[in-house]
Amino acid sequence: MRHHTDELTVRLRSAIDSGAVGIALLDERGRISYTNPALNAILASDAEDLRSLRLTDLIHPNDPTLTELRQLDIGRQLTLTRDVQIVVHGRRTRWAELHLTTLPPLRGVTSTLVQITDVTERRELVDRIRRNEELARVSLDALDQGVIFASPTLGISRMNPAAAAILGYSSDELYDMWTSPTWSMFDEDAVRLPAEDFVGLRAIETGETMRHQILWLRHKDDDWRRVRMSAVPFGWTDEVILFFTDITDFTPEDAPRPHR
Repeated sequence: MRHHTDELTVRLRSAIDSGAVGIALLDERGRISYTNPALNAILASDAEDLRSLRLTDLIHPNDPTLTELRQLDIGRQLTLTRDVQIVVHGRRTRWAELHLTTLPPLRGVTSTLVQITDVTERRELVDRIRRNEELARVSLDALDQGVIFASPTLGISRMNPAAAAILGYSSDELYDMWTSPTWSMFDEDAVRLPAEDFVGLRAIETGETMRHQILWLRHKDDDWRRVRMSAVPFGWTDEVILFFTDITDFTPEDAPRPHR
């Protein structure tokens, strides 16, 4: 039985030492008693340099989680998961997912398992995506051209302020609607438009950009706006981006007009 237990211990130790997740053990005073090679690599430090340090010694002094960690009673039962900034080799800062778990007492001694995964690249990617989304939103909102994101299955999911101004509707009022020739906002008397010829549906069908279709759209006040509309297929879904400009003021007097 003892031989089996010893063999299991060796296998577990081997798995921990060869794993990609950084592992540390804290003694009942909260000091590091063991680190595996993965954690040594993440922190760019030797195991001897880390031994007897406190977990808080690894956290950047400006990280808001530091105060919480300092107030933890390591000797009591706890489970904690946080994203924290760690200081690597006393200089560089990395993002890490930190997970603490109190282990069952062994011979009356309590220890805490610390798992640290370097998530710097993930955090940087998320930050870049958020920044790009914010730049896209600001740019979209600043356009004088109306822009609508829509699909036959999901309806209108987003529109910019210029589109709302041209149509007189807020994005909430048009949410989940789909801009097709059978939509009541189009005037079928002024422009006879088979459904398959609508730029939005043609863009989805062909996967190509469709440009400069002239349409009359009904404003919320029942007036009409003449627009020049283009459509761009978006990704691999049936979503399309509609771009349109109000050209009502430039409409020739003899152009076909909707019935009032």
